[in-house]
Amino acid sequence: MRPPLGRLALAGVLAAAACRASAPVDNFAIALDLGTSVPFDLAGLDLTGVDLANIDLAIIGDIAVTCTGGLSPCSGACVDLQGTATDCGRCGHDCAGGQCSGGVCQEVTLTTAVTVGTSFDIATDGVHVLWSSSAGDGSGPGPNTGVYAIATSGTGQTPFPIAPPADYMSPAARPQAMRVAGTTAYWVNYTDPSSVAWAVYRGPVAGGTVNNVTSYGTTGTIATMTVSPTASRVYVIAYSSSNTTSVRDCDPAGSGCTTIVNPVAGVAVAGGATAVADAAYLYWAEWGTGGGIRRFHLGDPASTAPVTLAGPYNTAANLVLDGGYLYWSVGSKIYRTPTTTADPQIVIDTGNNVAGVVAAGPYVVWGDSATGVIRYASSTPGGTAVNLAAGNQIHYNAGGGSGMLARDAGSVYWMNRGDNTIRKVALP
Repeated sequence: MRPPLGRLALAGVLAAAACRASAPVDNFAIALDLGTSVPFDLAGLDLTGVDLANIDLAIIGDIAVTCTGGLSPCSGACVDLQGTATDCGRCGHDCAGGQCSGGVCQEVTLTTAVTVGTSFDIATDGVHVLWSSSAGDGSGPGPNTGVYAIATSGTGQTPFPIAPPADYMSPAARPQAMRVAGTTAYWVNYTDPSSVAWAVYRGPVAGGTVNNVTSYGTTGTIATMTVSPTASRVYVIAYSSSNTTSVRDCDPAGSGCTTIVNPVAGVAVAGGATAVADAAYLYWAEWGTGGGIRRFHLGDPASTAPVTLAGPYNTAANLVLDGGYLYWSVGSKIYRTPTTTADPQIVIDTGNNVAGVVAAGPYVVWGDSATGVIRYASSTPGGTAVNLAAGNQIHYNAGGGSGMLARDAGSVYWMNRGDNTIRKVALP
């Protein structure tokens, strides 16, 4: 009977190795290119004169491994996809510190030392999870007010302050929308309940000196802001008491700002995670009559009208950018449109108000404000919702249009209001 191709090929190179030496072979490198998956069998090979311990066998391609007992082949080994944290549900799906149960990655509680109900936004740089909290009353900020961070791995952590407040006039008296770029955190803040002065600040993620980026004082409300992909610019979107929206382009070092979009009457920008930018465009969501998803080409004159990519919507929120598409929520629906054209489509109707959205390649992930469950579906319209994590009252800031989800390359992070925790779970 003809041996399997893999056996023949290996027999050939091993025989060649044996012929080349009268003594055991030292450091003989073998590259075996199997092309496609083929059976692999060492049984019956004549290995006389070949010292296998000193042979570097590099196999190029896949080897078909036959597994039994409910195990599955992964990288040449048989593993339990139902309970292996590094191969959970499929080969290579790592649970990022969580356990694997029934082929599903389980959530991890990173810290229990937060007051989630007063928190406004969450972000991550892949190493830290950061959040802004605006606890307090008329007498001063509450004990958990400020901008805080923990590591993305580990449990039972104690949050460390990036910018704790000293009083209502401090840079983190009432922090709201925030972003992380590189090793720096940026956030919107307002101070002094009697005059409500608005500003944007920045500080090192690891903690350190906090600096002002720009101040509006009492002349306008900063609804949201975002940072350019290179972290060289900060874009600030504000509106006045007469609901006129304008956009500033600011130097992160605080040397000044330029108005790049003149005030537009009739709409108000939602707060929270509602603005994103790429190398060429700034995108944001507007609430109110005539609201929707706007796009502005960076470098155009300030008098240039923003392009409407979708709308009208009264309450578009949770705007994110991924893979050339914008995603956002309106009530229970999640939408997407290409950044290049106005072609909005409903990705999925979740059935309940959406508490935060993140997009990651083939998936879109959201929090269900009614059940607290973290769910996901295909980022292509027409998918089915699947539970990703049980959750427990994910924090939902309906009035500000801000959800409490953030992601890095491997995990989703959220604030859990039911037990005042910050949790994560591996992406699908």
